[in-house]
Amino acid sequence: MPQHSFPSSALKGRFHILWATALAAVVLATAFHFDTPVLAWFSKDLTREMAHSATAISRWGDWPPLAAGIGAILFTAAACRAQAIARGALVILLAASLAGSTASALRMFTGRARPMAKIAPGWHGPHSGRHKLNSFPSAHTAVVAGAAVATALLVPWSTVPACTLILLMAWARMRAGAHHLSDVVAGALLGGFLASWLLSRIPARWPAWGWLSTRANDPTGRLKDMLATESATPNA
Repeated sequence: MPQHSFPSSALKGRFHILWATALAAVVLATAFHFDTPVLAWFSKDLTREMAHSATAISRWGDWPPLAAGIGAILFTAAACRAQAIARGALVILLAASLAGSTASALRMFTGRARPMAKIAPGWHGPHSGRHKLNSFPSAHTAVVAGAAVATALLVPWSTVPACTLILLMAWARMRAGAHHLSDVVAGALLGGFLASWLLSRIPARWPAWGWLSTRANDPTGRLKDMLATESATPNA
């Protein structure tokens, strides 16, 4: 008589998704609750140095310069035949791009007024891309979170620096008066979810990428393993 394992792997996967969704909902609800006091705190004691720092972080952490930097790594690695690094850079670039474009699309429907906008606060619904209504979710934070989470999944030792970059961008966007706490939290959650989803889907889409196919069974695989595998394979 055949024995069946319970719960099945599919059921475990669904449980993990439900658990993660519930946790994200609690975190986001908590962020909404603290929107007003956090905004009031960020509005105090804004020095010129803080303002310049927030502006610089926002500018250099946006998608265009971030994509340019990752793209430079990608093409340099490809030119040096470091295929593992090139493929990793491409995945990180895709994660950042997917997160940023999704956040930009969502906020055209939410229409939440930015804290610094001189219009009625709240949710104004769908709009045609008005900057003052592009508060929720934060696309800057989503882009950085997408790139950071993808990097952390590919290179586990980078987790702490990656999380630090997400927090730094969230601070910069709130300090600049561009977003509420819930906006940056939603952007970070969105970027992290999409990066995780992308890494889980790539093996099925690109099976020829042998080192990526290990992501499904070994989510903590290391870049050095990829490089070791690549160096052991003679060049054609």
